[in-house]
Amino acid sequence: MTTLIQRRNALLNATAAPQRIDQPGDDIFANRAMARLFAGVRTEDANRQIVRTAAWFDFPHPHGRDLRGEPDFASINLACAIYALRDATSISAVARDAIKRFFLSTDFQSFYDSENHHLLFRSSRYLAAQEWPGETFSAWTKSGHALMHEDREWLSAFLRYRAGHGWAEFDSSCYLMPDFEALLALQEYASDEEVQSLARMTLNVLLADMAVDSCGGYHGGAMGRIYPGNATDHTATASIVLQHLYFDNVPAEIFSNDVSVQLVTTTFEPEALVVRIARERAEPYINRERKHLHNMSDVRPAQPMEESIRKISQWTPEYLLGCVQHQDAYPQTASASTAGYAFHQQHDWDLTFAASPKARLFTHHPGNFDQHNHWTGDQRCGCGRYLQAGSTLLGLHAPAVDDPLPYIHAFVPRAEFDEFVEEEGWIFVRSGDAYAGLLLVDGYQWVTEGEWANREVRSPSSLGGYGVICTANRAAQCASFGAFRDEARGGDVRFNRASLTLEYASPVEGVLTLAASGIRLVNGQAIELDYAAYDSPYLQADWGSKTVKLAFGKEQMLLDFESVQTFTGPAA
Repeated sequence: MTTLIQRRNALLNATAAPQRIDQPGDDIFANRAMARLFAGVRTEDANRQIVRTAAWFDFPHPHGRDLRGEPDFASINLACAIYALRDATSISAVARDAIKRFFLSTDFQSFYDSENHHLLFRSSRYLAAQEWPGETFSAWTKSGHALMHEDREWLSAFLRYRAGHGWAEFDSSCYLMPDFEALLALQEYASDEEVQSLARMTLNVLLADMAVDSCGGYHGGAMGRIYPGNATDHTATASIVLQHLYFDNVPAEIFSNDVSVQLVTTTFEPEALVVRIARERAEPYINRERKHLHNMSDVRPAQPMEESIRKISQWTPEYLLGCVQHQDAYPQTASASTAGYAFHQQHDWDLTFAASPKARLFTHHPGNFDQHNHWTGDQRCGCGRYLQAGSTLLGLHAPAVDDPLPYIHAFVPRAEFDEFVEEEGWIFVRSGDAYAGLLLVDGYQWVTEGEWANREVRSPSSLGGYGVICTANRAAQCASFGAFRDEARGGDVRFNRASLTLEYASPVEGVLTLAASGIRLVNGQAIELDYAAYDSPYLQADWGSKTVKLAFGKEQMLLDFESVQTFTGPAA
């Protein structure tokens, strides 16, 4: 094992080392430039890029993307440059002046209203205002002093709310990184002790939240807002970098992209208890969580909606199966930009295997635009419904009859599994010491050409909807892979297309019943959906609470976001 400092330095050097930084389209957010200035390598190129980034609107992206949507991705790096490079000789006076002009004369708020953009903007403006309290920020015609107090109030309220309501872009293995960038900057450079402490507490909760839904160092289960690359390959996620850096449970060689400069230039260390949760769990458990429904018109939120998402996962050392167990509808009063937004790039269910980062299973109704793409999102129809009881999951998909893509599909990367068997309509796989079976009730056909050849199966057009069953088990709990397959196939399957009701008699979990009407039964009993914000042996918080409990063995820690205090002691 290596130390956190050693891993941080190695990642810094790897990020500072890549070639080509002086072309207009490279490193547009100045992340690599910051790493190079911090490491003291190729500083001439790095200073040139800092100036280019600070002159944001003068350098259009070579691929035509409107950079006004993402200036906060740059502003958080430039804000950190103020502090991280304050005494550095590697940064030029010209670059320092460019950074100051950027903050005092540019409106660097994204025109995207998603959660991570608001947090990045508020955090970077807060830090810039803290640096120049007596200056006027012309985009808002306010002094730094006034903006600092305005953003402090927003940040404090936002972080306190998220403690007991979860995050709108919940458990995103992609957007977890910009959240970390903002929070790391605040805990490192904010002069206000309350803001600093709230950021540090939130970082620990986010890491613990990631840990309880990870196996083998891979962040799995249901997620809000990820992209096809994240959904199909754990090595393409941002969270895997956090796993390596803070938990040392995956090798650095598993990912190849530049690392966020905040990760490698700030001094944050997670609580030892969080690291124990990530590294030392051994016994299977169920994790239930509740997340605030993403509201684009009220991100803070100042007038929060009551609606929420309930998600569940089963963890074992060999696999993690998780889904969106229930998702409230948006209220009729929701704005057009808000209604349905939680389905935006959402990953509704996932089976992740500890033995391989690319061995995954899930089903999905595909789309053909950004917010409902080939592997994530359900914004066009919101037609997925799921029921999970322990190791078994049922899914229903009911796209409109006239949907332009009238099929569902499953991600099944057959070459990534150690064993692969197709029999009686089921797809069975083994990855390491985990077994799984997937049944598409209407059958399936392999995609044999194109990008997803031999990794995608499609269930043909079917009026009335589609049924899906996934079941998993540990090899240690089964006599053999063959015995597991026999048991899974032996469970009675009933699919009523008229009422869109699916029933499966699981040999392990009992009779599961799921209907498009909202019925979710296990052995004839309705499941409980009044979830807490966090409910697992390791992470607990009541819905709406401002106190989060971390626990492992005989240790526990209470993070009180109201009083901004942390209490440690033996578990009750």
